[in-house]
Amino acid sequence: MEGPLFIPEIFWKVLVGTLSLAAIGLAVAFAVFGSVPLRDVIGTLISATILAYMAHLWVWFAREE
Repeated sequence: MEGPLFIPEIFWKVLVGTLSLAAIGLAVAFAVFGSVPLRDVIGTLISATILAYMAHLWVWFAREE
């Protein structure tokens, strides 16, 4: 495992996509249930950020091979 573990150019692109999907998911949940608790919104944002970091590592290591 060589190279940096954080590449900002890739991370920001992946984060935008991940947060877009999270926002769509929250909008669907709001449409279905009528409200979304704040803890769900915060949990979704934290989870989306972690998922974006993991996906950016996956993209980076796939490019190196």
